[in-house]
Amino acid sequence: MKHRFILFRRGGVFYCEDTTSRKQVSLRTKDEGEAQTLLHARNESVRQPILNLQIARTYLTATDPEIAARTWQAAIDEMTRDKKGPTLIRTSGRWRTKPLISSAIRPFLRRSPYSFLKSFALARSPPRIFAADS
Repeated sequence: MKHRFILFRRGGVFYCEDTTSRKQVSLRTKDEGEAQTLLHARNESVRQPILNLQIARTYLTATDPEIAARTWQAAIDEMTRDKKGPTLIRTSGRWRTKPLISSAIRPFLRRSPYSFLKSFALARSPPRIFAADS
């Protein structure tokens, strides 16, 4: 089986190349063992994307045990925590639409970012408006 990503070294630093697009990306390491591990992870992510998602969830849970139970409401609360006055009212009001309220109660690890963005679209409230209030 041909691997999608190949490994090479340039100037002592390891890179991987996508054999489909020919795009080259630095792995930012000079250690060959670490480079092989990173390359293997990239090839596995293409071969078994669902398994890769499960592994990522496992790593996240190992580093932060509370993330399995944390909901999007925690992120919403954090984004509105430092707001005051009219900005607080405007920002928190954006979350009171039905699609976004239903998204807020779901855990991080059980909701894909794409479905969260779909909720924004249904609420007619694109996520870029939050950057303007910062």
